[in-house]
Amino acid sequence: MLVATVCGLLLLPLVFAIAIVSTAAFRQSPIFAQKRIGRGGQEFVFYKLRSLPGTTPASIDKFDLEPHLTRWGRILRRSKLDELPQLVNVLRGDMSLVGPRPEVPALNTRLDAEFSDHRTLVRPGITGPWQVSDAAHLLIGDGEAYDRAYLAAASPGLDLWLLWRTVAAAAGQTITFDDMDRWLARARGSGGITA
Repeated sequence: MLVATVCGLLLLPLVFAIAIVSTAAFRQSPIFAQKRIGRGGQEFVFYKLRSLPGTTPASIDKFDLEPHLTRWGRILRRSKLDELPQLVNVLRGDMSLVGPRPEVPALNTRLDAEFSDHRTLVRPGITGPWQVSDAAHLLIGDGEAYDRAYLAAASPGLDLWLLWRTVAAAAGQTITFDDMDRWLARARGSGGITA
């Protein structure tokens, strides 16, 4: 929460500037709010900077977003700047800086029940292994190995590494499962983890 507070204060001018551009680009509120599934399977309101027009169907799949994306929307999504309002979610206790990506209720019901229950044992994160991986272009359920590995080996060191990898991911450098496995093997002096 301390890190989220400091980052929030430092980034407030940037968020304000992006909000002005988004308001002009989309002609509506620059903040997008959506229900997501959090710790213990409880719903919470999740915030993002708007990167899609208001005419975009609420239930649209990520694979069908391309026709709706504007140039400004692509910039926000590729740079991850649209995620900055989730610092408010961290301060409210709904989320952590690092953890599994919170899923929308409709898509959460499609996940394997055991996997869904397991990944909601902890607070969801603004960033995490799936978010910075080469599986991020897929649905969460298609990249289970990342969340399962994170939950099995969660530690402050792993969180710091994932925060660093988030910066690299914003520049287009994603990780593979083997990258995370090798890092954990070095950190623990072990043979690594299994999915």
